[in-house]
Amino acid sequence: TEGWPPLWDAYAVAKASTKFYEVCGAIHGPADAWKQLLATMAEEGVDPFDDVVSVTCTLSDFAARLVCYPEERKRRPGTAHEARFSLAWCLARLALDGDIGRRSFLDDALFEPRGVDLASRVTYRILEPSEEAMTLAVVEATTRNGRTYRAEVGPSSREGRAPEQIRDKVRGTLDDAGAPDAAEPLVDAAYALQGEGSVASLSRVLDEMICEGVR
Repeated sequence: TEGWPPLWDAYAVAKASTKFYEVCGAIHGPADAWKQLLATMAEEGVDPFDDVVSVTCTLSDFAARLVCYPEERKRRPGTAHEARFSLAWCLARLALDGDIGRRSFLDDALFEPRGVDLASRVTYRILEPSEEAMTLAVVEATTRNGRTYRAEVGPSSREGRAPEQIRDKVRGTLDDAGAPDAAEPLVDAAYALQGEGSVASLSRVLDEMICEGVR
């Protein structure tokens, strides 16, 4: 119809951003900051489980309402779905697994004692309302000897990932699922969405994965 945008422009998938972690978007910034802290502490021989007494995340009120409330339930999620919306739990699993991925939400992972213990030490602080507060994430880790490590992640560091980083992430996820050969066609089909203006290729790859029992 005259005056209407091209059909492809109306597809929500065309406007979707890439999620590097399969969790709520409000967790991504703190997760990136925590990952930086883990690397720094590892270089100095600091163990997040034995040496860190508190992890404090500073984020917007909107983000906190998604991933920090109610506090007790967020620290001890009962299902994989709840865990994906728990900042405390995701940071604990990141320390355990080195990443947040499929294995982080398996049933045995939810009740792993070290993860539960570290999650109980994660607290949060609310940023004053501002445009910056909606995109800024700050994580501080305080050790038993009183030292505080700090990392800050702004929007510029979270705007996107290099294509090879995305491929590596998908490979790792599908390796865990027992379907390593599906990674390349899946990523290729996803990147082809914009060029093709159709979800046909992606749907075909997903159908094949489902038929092969990939979950």
